[in-house]
Amino acid sequence: MDNRLNVKSISDMRKALFILFTLLACSVYYNLYQHYLLIKYSNYCLSYTDRTKDLEFKLEVANRKLTTYYTLEREVSWIISKSSGQHSAKVLRHLAQLEIASAKASRIPLSVGLAISIKESHFKTASVSYNGSSYGVKMINFHAHRDLVTNKLMLFNPYFNVPVGYKILSGYTKNFHGLRTGLEHYYGSNDKVDNLRYANSVLKMSNRIKQQIILRDFENG
Repeated sequence: MDNRLNVKSISDMRKALFILFTLLACSVYYNLYQHYLLIKYSNYCLSYTDRTKDLEFKLEVANRKLTTYYTLEREVSWIISKSSGQHSAKVLRHLAQLEIASAKASRIPLSVGLAISIKESHFKTASVSYNGSSYGVKMINFHAHRDLVTNKLMLFNPYFNVPVGYKILSGYTKNFHGLRTGLEHYYGSNDKVDNLRYANSVLKMSNRIKQQIILRDFENG
């Protein structure tokens, strides 16, 4: 009888210990899981904060660039208006956008492009040279650039003329290793002194334009 009671008490004790260890293991597992969730949530919050800060920074930069662009567009429109004195506000805006986009695409300083348009035509889209060889805003020589222009009437369209003018100057600048020599070839006279005088005149006017409008961020960007 005593032996049966001892066996039963040992069995009950084992069951109690098993339950106790099971509860202890569950408690440890629960605490570890809670700790894991806390770390995971903390990392997520830190990551989310970093992403938010990065997005805010990018938005700030984009907004600053957009503000700079619209400021630049207004100032270029003012330069064109001051030079030509004959375009409507809509045409001024379109010409400004063409100059800005073409300068950016060709990697030619915008101030230089504007100086060329002022010297060549004062932004008059229907301009023709005194000898009838060059046309439009950038006074592109039709016979010298038949590879780019198939019809001289195309040169009276500023949407064609302005980008092509920048493209020609960009090609000369690369081929002759410098902006000044590129400008000399852009003028294309048989007189080297006239070519040099033209290049110096454009660069001098370009410097004056830089003093009038904000170009540093645009031309270096």
